[in-house]
Amino acid sequence: MSMIIKGIRLRSSSGISRTIRHLENGDENDAVDFIAGTPADIRDMHRDASSIGSRYAVRHWIIAPHESTTRQQAMKMVGAIAQEFTFDPARAVVVEHRKRRSMDDATDVHWHVLVGEVDPTTGRILATSFDRIRHELIARMAEFAFGHAFVPGKHTDSVIKGLRKRGLDCVADRIEEFNAPIQAVPAEAFTHARHQQAKRHGLDLPALKQAIKRSVLSAHCQEDIIAALAAVGLEAKAGDKPGTWIVVDAENGVLLGALHRLAGLQKSAINDLMLTNAPRESRKKQDAVDAVSPSENLPLADQQPTASVREAVGSKMRISERLTDLENTALKELELLIPNFQPTAAMQTAREVARVAADDLSQAVMRRTELDIQLAKIPRVRWWSYLTGAAERQRKKTAELELSLEDIGAEIRRKEMAATISRRKEIQEEKAAKESHAATVFDIAQRQKNARSLLAVLEHAKIILEKRPEASTEGLNFILAAANARLRRSNAIADQLHDLDAGRKNTR
Repeated sequence: MSMIIKGIRLRSSSGISRTIRHLENGDENDAVDFIAGTPADIRDMHRDASSIGSRYAVRHWIIAPHESTTRQQAMKMVGAIAQEFTFDPARAVVVEHRKRRSMDDATDVHWHVLVGEVDPTTGRILATSFDRIRHELIARMAEFAFGHAFVPGKHTDSVIKGLRKRGLDCVADRIEEFNAPIQAVPAEAFTHARHQQAKRHGLDLPALKQAIKRSVLSAHCQEDIIAALAAVGLEAKAGDKPGTWIVVDAENGVLLGALHRLAGLQKSAINDLMLTNAPRESRKKQDAVDAVSPSENLPLADQQPTASVREAVGSKMRISERLTDLENTALKELELLIPNFQPTAAMQTAREVARVAADDLSQAVMRRTELDIQLAKIPRVRWWSYLTGAAERQRKKTAELELSLEDIGAEIRRKEMAATISRRKEIQEEKAAKESHAATVFDIAQRQKNARSLLAVLEHAKIILEKRPEASTEGLNFILAAANARLRRSNAIADQLHDLDAGRKNTR
């Protein structure tokens, strides 16, 4: 997504302090700057709405560009929002936050815009009709004005109609050109409220969403998903709605959202995965384990095992094999090499086209310079030139050169346009190639990070399986959850020891 504008209506019945703390929070953000208004202005908005009994107090917009955007451009967007929703932009409190995004190729700056729902002078309430469509409309206008890449939104058809209604046919035409055929856009993976709830529990929901998506896309069955989620401290459960799976934090049970939305897949695709058992190769191994005689399974061949003992031994062997498979997969992930950036074929083609267009333009400019020189060298007409007929020849020569200059001027304008278009195409192809390479690098880095986390969990899972083999009857999910909890406790103890050691050094 290139440009996102999201609006939130804050109720009068709710306190405004939490929002203000978020806006002022310098720990969560690398930098915070109130570029218009103050926190006191926000409290005044809340009091004004409460005093007249308005249900809503403050309209809170978030402007989150994907591509580099300046503060001046952001303020232009504030003006566009003000014009669209009919309020004085001077009333707005604008806060700039700099914070590293969950995707490495996204810009690190976003803005919060807050305006009272009630105009203190006129008592007029801010408009709310079709607000999501209007947010998309402003975002597409900004992308056009700032030269950002167009992206399809959920309401693209309505946005195009709205742009034409406002006389912005040039923007509507470009959106249709760049986005046809328009693809359906899935629903939000999580709401703003869910994001804030997760944040209060120390969870980075956008980053977890990326990890969940990668885990699901690389999974072949339910156990793969369970193991990958356990590696990052998450758990998949059946939801209250039939056919819906949800993701919760394994430590405190905080609901993150529906698995299919977080993974960006259809619900039916997630159901197919979650209802798929271990791969056929693992089932063959399981059948082989079940066929092994008790004397081969148990250390005491003369002891007659019970059915529960045989089940525990078989479960332990099956889970051990699954842990080995997961370990091998994680080790292969760590062997992945980050590729060097290489220009794509499309990028090289666009570069060559731009070079040829620039050469053509340069040659045309040189011809115009030559004509200018020739025109300057024509001697000035003297009175005796009329006697010899030279004046007429000079006039014709001058007329020919001026006509040629007009022609070459028109040719240069065409070639300038061609050079501009080809250069823009070259920049777009280079940007697309670099974004693709950055996405590949980010994906490999995340996969290796998840692999290292998984290996740490698997190490504790093996210890649990050796010390408590009877726990294997609870299944792989139970073992991984217990291993993840054991790893967290181990890390917490290590952190405490480190703090104690640092404290001793400071007191010396």
